[in-house]
Amino acid sequence: MGGSRGFRSYKTIGAIEYPNRINRDLLIQLTLDRRISALESIAPELHPPDIPFAIYAHVQSHRLLVCYMDAPGDTRFLLPQPAILLCRANIKLEPWFSSARRIWTCRTTAIDRGDRMRVQEALLTQRDGISLKELAKLIRATSAPAFDVIFAMVAEGTAVVSPGTATSPQMPLFPPPNTQADGLDIGSLASRAVDYHRQILASLSDLTRSNGDGHENSARQNEPLGTRVSPP
Repeated sequence: MGGSRGFRSYKTIGAIEYPNRINRDLLIQLTLDRRISALESIAPELHPPDIPFAIYAHVQSHRLLVCYMDAPGDTRFLLPQPAILLCRANIKLEPWFSSARRIWTCRTTAIDRGDRMRVQEALLTQRDGISLKELAKLIRATSAPAFDVIFAMVAEGTAVVSPGTATSPQMPLFPPPNTQADGLDIGSLASRAVDYHRQILASLSDLTRSNGDGHENSARQNEPLGTRVSPP
């Protein structure tokens, strides 16, 4: 893994190196997941054996091991802690796979200061969500398409979306959640295995809902999710 493959976002603690494009897609999706507050590399000596790619995802005040495998497999006896196992099929689930890529391509789009302030104010006054189409009406700068400007705000963390939603004009956006809630039982996240053809990280919705992150996930049935395992 070369230094040129270091992934950075507003959630990463330092650059995270990744071996291939599908792992980069995973990092993008985790960055855009409003339930995760930070992403962190794993020291080589702590990396799980036989796992091609793994990172830590900070969920409120806890640190969760997220592991990638090319195909489903039972590695529960190789993992030293509760973990989520994801394979290529999980990450490529639509519409989130294409939505996350679409949003991330706009990360370098210039954002006018006035536009950012108007969008932030609108999000804070409608905490149950406001559509992409409505937010686009607040964009007055003409240097880039309005949707691209809104997506750039999502990529920088000014606005957030629910995992699993498509990038349509009706796509709901929210203000950044409160990530300081306490009382998360991380053990329950790894209490049972789930089918690989369901979605990635859906259990995080259950946990953050009980801790009052302020937003109900209206597109939960489409959220990406992997196999959760407990240590032996």
